[in-house]
Amino acid sequence: MASWMKNRLRDWALPRFDTWTTRLGVHPDWWGIRPMKTKWGSCNTDKRIIWLNSSLVKKPESMIDYVILHELAHLISPRHDQRFTAVLDREMPRWRSVRNELNALPLEAWID
Repeated sequence: MASWMKNRLRDWALPRFDTWTTRLGVHPDWWGIRPMKTKWGSCNTDKRIIWLNSSLVKKPESMIDYVILHELAHLISPRHDQRFTAVLDREMPRWRSVRNELNALPLEAWID
């Protein structure tokens, strides 16, 4: 099951990474998918590595899109500062409501 989930999420995320990296003009050196207990994604800005939580496969595409954008925005500004939020505001004006909906969902819940 875990392998199927990772493959399904990777198939969906790959073209989204291509779209967002082109729009933002930033590229991670590597990105991957793994189980996480408390985060939907993470970005190591020094190594330019992004991780997505494998449970994102259970969430709507808009939420996956938000997490990818959020993590890529850390390559522009490592902190959740004004520059960071300006990127999210410009690229996904409804990001706050998407984030709030995502964070209100249980990690394991399947939502279409």
